[in-house]
Amino acid sequence: MKPGKTKNIFILLIFAILMSACGASKKSTHSSGELASRGTPNTDGSDIDPLSAVEYYALCNSFSGFSLNGSVTTYLNPVTNVYEWDYIRMELKDVPSQIESTKSFYIQFFRWQEDTPGSPYYNSTPVSIYFQFKDGRWLNDKPINSLSSNTIENIISANNLANTTVSNFFDNVVLILSGMSLEYDALMINTYDEASGTTALTTTNVLLPAFAADPNIYAETHSATSLQQLHPNFNIKDSGMNQWQYFQETQNLCGN
Repeated sequence: MKPGKTKNIFILLIFAILMSACGASKKSTHSSGELASRGTPNTDGSDIDPLSAVEYYALCNSFSGFSLNGSVTTYLNPVTNVYEWDYIRMELKDVPSQIESTKSFYIQFFRWQEDTPGSPYYNSTPVSIYFQFKDGRWLNDKPINSLSSNTIENIISANNLANTTVSNFFDNVVLILSGMSLEYDALMINTYDEASGTTALTTTNVLLPAFAADPNIYAETHSATSLQQLHPNFNIKDSGMNQWQYFQETQNLCGN
């Protein structure tokens, strides 16, 4: 090989290394999956990493507000018995009466995170929703992005669900929220009425599992007070409980 060609190849290699290092330093704060805000525990809630300060992760959480009550849990694939972190299971126990009585009323979910205190990032795209019987059967292969009487009636009709109405739909059906990658800390649940415009009527927020069951350990890695206050054990953070006891408190929040 000629000396000139050798020199050119060497220069190209140096350039490639510099470009690679530069690219690595320009990490996108909100690109999917890059920033794991939530934990990835074993199926019993125990931490996978023996060197971590976290011993137990909360696998579920609950939310309540404006006649909208329910729980969110990590999604454990019933076939493989492996967590699928892109999904969150939601069980609705109470929904506003307008979901049945008002055709223009609907509910949407939005993912958000707060890496820098006071600067939350909201994904403006509504979360994709699948429906699943509590026994594991899926009701739709194409997701929807809002809950309304029309969308629920369409699911009932498409699956020929006898004796099922909008009012009792959630007695046996859970929601599977898709696109819930680990970078997101929380979920915002908004209600709307098309007749009133696009401004949310009500807003409810819930911390997404899995997260450190001990609220004090959670606060060490999540400095945003808005997230800390969403922790289900926030009000008992000074109780002196150990991590196992905090974990048991969150287990009581799991849906059936």
